[in-house]
Amino acid sequence: MRNDQDKFGEYKYGDASGQDVRILTFLGVAADDFQEAAVNNPNDIELGEWVQEKCDKSQEKIDAFNHAMVNRGPDETTRERFEARRNDVDPTRTDITTWVALQDLDDELSFGIVDLNRRAPRSPHNTDVYGMVQLARLVDKGRAYIGNTLGAYFYGEESRIDRITLAFLGVSHADFTETLKTLSTDAEVEAWLKEDYPKAEADINAFNEKMTQMGAETEKQKARMAERLKKIGADPTKIKTLFAAIDLDDEKTFAL
Repeated sequence: MRNDQDKFGEYKYGDASGQDVRILTFLGVAADDFQEAAVNNPNDIELGEWVQEKCDKSQEKIDAFNHAMVNRGPDETTRERFEARRNDVDPTRTDITTWVALQDLDDELSFGIVDLNRRAPRSPHNTDVYGMVQLARLVDKGRAYIGNTLGAYFYGEESRIDRITLAFLGVSHADFTETLKTLSTDAEVEAWLKEDYPKAEADINAFNEKMTQMGAETEKQKARMAERLKKIGADPTKIKTLFAAIDLDDEKTFAL
């Protein structure tokens, strides 16, 4: 919520922002006081310490507030505005259903970043790019890799599913990454692949079927998948495919 009026751009602050009002009300801090503190404290650590001095909320209340904010979606009075804003940002992203996720997407597209420390990449089931599963997720991870915001995710040669996807396309990890630096949208990525690495619809359909049904095959893969499921508290008898395990892992990792 840092506010510099000379560098404000299209952002809203304080009473002009519903999200800011909710946060400041929870903290019990006035917008002007927070703005002054943001100017006087040179980094987020010191600003955080100032907030802690002013706010006497328990960790339990903070966790509950975080959960409510992150999962807050539009209600009947704001649904039309939410959908209009989402259409302005990216009409293909119907998977975005909360205000925070929409804000993240807007920031990422506006500034050319994908921060996987803040949210998960798109589901491996997503087929928005070239009609292929896993490819939209690969694009998200590639952009995060380029921006050094990959977080705990594996990308390219370090990811089995990425390797399979790139091999199907016939693109090396290095070429995919370098080209991604010059292409800012999914449509541009798809156009590049169709031009330089064309695939028949039947081949894509076969690839999608294979990938969505893929499970752990070797003993090493089975052990790694079992460890991954145990870590997130999942029942391994109910998770049979890698895609299902990935989706659940994303959900658990970013659930607040």
